[in-house]
Amino acid sequence: MGTIAIEGMQFYAYHGYYKEERKKGNYFMVDVYLDLDFAKAGQDDAIQHTVNYEKVYAVCVRRMQKTHKLLETVCVQIAEQLHRKYPEVKKTRVRISKLHPPLSGPSQRFYVEHSIKRKMSKHKDLSF
Repeated sequence: MGTIAIEGMQFYAYHGYYKEERKKGNYFMVDVYLDLDFAKAGQDDAIQHTVNYEKVYAVCVRRMQKTHKLLETVCVQIAEQLHRKYPEVKKTRVRISKLHPPLSGPSQRFYVEHSIKRKMSKHKDLSF
């Protein structure tokens, strides 16, 4: 089992609960962690046996371009789309950070994180 991680994808987007946040926009950072067995890709050096991180990035771009009030919404949508797209991934974890959020005091970032773990099949192979 291994992890493919894409950290620090940066976006300027228009997410926020308050109308002013959605109008003005802010900087966001997205991190994606995908747990899977990529031993076959490690042996045969073939991208079709692993996750293409350019395609992961493209999913994040499309989702970040759509405006939402809650980062939780965007985070869940990215995680669910990646989890559906890559059935070989055992666990998907997505973190979205809003940099320098509009709070009454200084703050470096606020983030939400969502994980999805693939359910293992309960069926046993009974073939002889």
